[in-house]
Amino acid sequence: MLLVAAALAFDVPDPTCTGSKVTFTSTLAEATTWAWAVDGVKVGTSDHVDWKFNDPGVVAVTLDMDTPSGAVHEDADVEVLVGPDVTLAGAIVVDAHEQTDYDTTGPDGLTFSWAVTGGTLLGDVTGPSALVEWGEQSQGTIEVTATAGNDCAAVEHLDVAINLPEVGDGGDTGDEPTDPGCGCATGGAPAGAGGALAALSALALLRRRCG
Repeated sequence: MLLVAAALAFDVPDPTCTGSKVTFTSTLAEATTWAWAVDGVKVGTSDHVDWKFNDPGVVAVTLDMDTPSGAVHEDADVEVLVGPDVTLAGAIVVDAHEQTDYDTTGPDGLTFSWAVTGGTLLGDVTGPSALVEWGEQSQGTIEVTATAGNDCAAVEHLDVAINLPEVGDGGDTGDEPTDPGCGCATGGAPAGAGGALAALSALALLRRRCG
């Protein structure tokens, strides 16, 4: 088939970094099929492809497409930069209203941003550590984005289980109500009555006393 010349027909993420997923997207509207390859290895057949680079360097990304006018071949040399290697540590089982510290480890020179669900960030939210007060939801999350000077970023995430406070069911306390007119229990026979005859006698006595 005829090779159709065209401007670069897919988007290249900028920056492209190790450790982070990037998406390459075809921009040729008339294309009907797509075949992506990274360094000669086929990686996808839709109009976009997600990829994660493990090593820095220059990588060849190619896209072959069919169009009504013929075949189109596109290629680009993509520079893959070194992304920051960051870890996030902290409790993943907490109590409601507990204040919990979360810490990152990684190289110097990073900038940080934090996000949380199911709780509230307290104090500084731009440093390598964060303090969270958890709310009254059964689940929460905490996420940190660490960005290096080359604009490469790493995102770390923790799912957090939140123990909720116990709530009383408002049930029966076990105490028998009393009649203020005579001080007698209005329920059945008094506790401790032995045998059926004793229970009947006690009940009859209560009825005479309480009217």
